[in-house]
Amino acid sequence: MLDSPTVSSLEHCYMRILLHCAGTVIFWIVLLACTLPPITHAYILPVLPAVAPGNAAAFSEKQWDQLSDKDLKDWGKLALKNSKWRHGETEHFVIHYQKLSEAQRAARESEIYCEYLKTDLGLVKDYRKSKNHLFIYAKEEDWNSFCFETKMNRVLVSTHYQGEMFIMARSNDSTFSQQLAFPVTCAVLRRFFPKDPPHWVTTGVASFEEGNAYKQMKGIGGGERGSGRGGRASYPMESLLAANNSPKDSSQRYEYSRTCERLVRFLLTKLDRQRFVTLVTKLCERVSFQTAIPEVYPEKFKTYQDFLTAYNSFL
Repeated sequence: MLDSPTVSSLEHCYMRILLHCAGTVIFWIVLLACTLPPITHAYILPVLPAVAPGNAAAFSEKQWDQLSDKDLKDWGKLALKNSKWRHGETEHFVIHYQKLSEAQRAARESEIYCEYLKTDLGLVKDYRKSKNHLFIYAKEEDWNSFCFETKMNRVLVSTHYQGEMFIMARSNDSTFSQQLAFPVTCAVLRRFFPKDPPHWVTTGVASFEEGNAYKQMKGIGGGERGSGRGGRASYPMESLLAANNSPKDSSQRYEYSRTCERLVRFLLTKLDRQRFVTLVTKLCERVSFQTAIPEVYPEKFKTYQDFLTAYNSFL
């Protein structure tokens, strides 16, 4: 009959088992450390604008009569009349929607875009007591009807007019967040000036900042600022400064948009960006761009022609 193992021999067995397990664990840790790519700045996401979930971005469903702001412009009245809507609001936006999930998503993202724009441009004083209205279409036929009534190109999936925003949210549309950034940026910008900025300012800032705001919201770091539209951006400067709307011709409209963005890009990235609000405020007071430029940047440009020389070399 074999002798039973003693206490010391049992301890020895247990120790060998523990050492074997520990060695296996260390082996796999070392293996993973060697095969994983090194951690670099590309894995560190930028800090998003501080929008407290229970504060600005908090979305509250309400009946129409309970909304804090029911003042609609022409397109808003048309949209409200021709479709069935549910309603809700955040700190800065009244949202009319057909699907709750889309409204909740738009509420969060719109407030993030709003906060980003305020921080990036140094916007401080909100001149508007009213909220911006956002209509989110979920039904294609309703959107097509709206486009027909407003004579808007139905190829577009988002637009803005008189501080109101309209967007078509197709099922499983991965571009919804990006499409939302442009009209929200346009609407928010109007809030922080005593009068509406010139059309080229609104278009240029929205075209430039939509890319930045979207990247911040998604936590995408790196890359060049703005949406980086390519092309010559050669829309005539004098015509651009005098425009009250985008050109009707599609090719001219695209060139106009690119030129607006490039002009804003130059003002924000090549000059003192802290003076941009001062410049736009002067333009809102109907001071001409040609006069305002040497007044706001006297150490850079003695004349408007000096500005054009620098700007043309930037292109």
